[in-house]
Amino acid sequence: MRGTHRWVVVVVASTLALGGCGIDSLAGVGPAPAENTAAAPITGELAGQVTKRVLENAGVAERAPAGAEGDTARAAALSGTALDLAKASATLSPPSGSTDALSRPDEPRVLAISAGHTYPRAILATSADSDSRQHLAVLTTNEITTPYLLENTVTMLPGATLPAVGDLAKGATLVAPEDGTNLVLTPKAAIEGYAAALNLPNPAASDVIDAGDAYATALRQALSEVVEGGTARRLAGAFTLADGTVLTLGGKTGTGDNRIVLAGDRSGPSLNRTATFVFYLGPRHYGTLTAYVLGPNAAGYRFTSALPVQILKSMGPALLPYLEPDAEAGCRID
Repeated sequence: MRGTHRWVVVVVASTLALGGCGIDSLAGVGPAPAENTAAAPITGELAGQVTKRVLENAGVAERAPAGAEGDTARAAALSGTALDLAKASATLSPPSGSTDALSRPDEPRVLAISAGHTYPRAILATSADSDSRQHLAVLTTNEITTPYLLENTVTMLPGATLPAVGDLAKGATLVAPEDGTNLVLTPKAAIEGYAAALNLPNPAASDVIDAGDAYATALRQALSEVVEGGTARRLAGAFTLADGTVLTLGGKTGTGDNRIVLAGDRSGPSLNRTATFVFYLGPRHYGTLTAYVLGPNAAGYRFTSALPVQILKSMGPALLPYLEPDAEAGCRID
């Protein structure tokens, strides 16, 4: 046995001497590959698993009742804005136990992972709730001993899109709110500018913030045409403020003679008659007026949507004081 051991040692030593190099030349032996600290710290698959777990925990936390036990559950799954909203929701409206917006029935899709192996780290993901509404979720962790928590979630509007955020493996740059390096403006300034642009009735114009909504703009235009030259034209120019400003008004009229129809015979028993006007009035107010008669006697009425339109016009003098920009009483009418 001793001879065998000496022979093995001699063979290895001879190989090293003949090779003229160190131990790195041996097959399978070498320095560890350099770590790419600029790429994403976790894979897309692992980020998906983390996101699913966090959203499931967030859904349970959202349903937790108010009080110390509920606060503990919320703090274990949520942080930042998501935690503040969940606390307020539990206090103002006790959970009903129904499926909530944070419970996602589908597999979440990871959109971006913050690059780098330092902290804080973030994951941006999207998923749909039980009503097929798409939600964006931001998951963050601030240190190695802290798990990812849901920091914020927002419901995406129909037709909304997101710009490309790059390869998951490479990771995306995590930008601090006040960091404007290589950006048109800082994220903080972008949010503040967007909020200012939505500050009706006195929005602040911006050359770099686009707060327009093509769908809402087209809808508003179509509704205003109903007042300007359609079935609600008697309201055109009906609401004028003290300074002479004419409030823009738009809406949709509708009349229903609702009957039981048998074999195409529309002379069947009447169920009810309705006439409705749904409207917006200026930049901050909207409403609905409906005239309604229930039962067989509804067959004796012939009113149309012109009735609620006229009622709204007649209410003008009572409403105008509450439509002024500086009205302190809001919409309350004593």
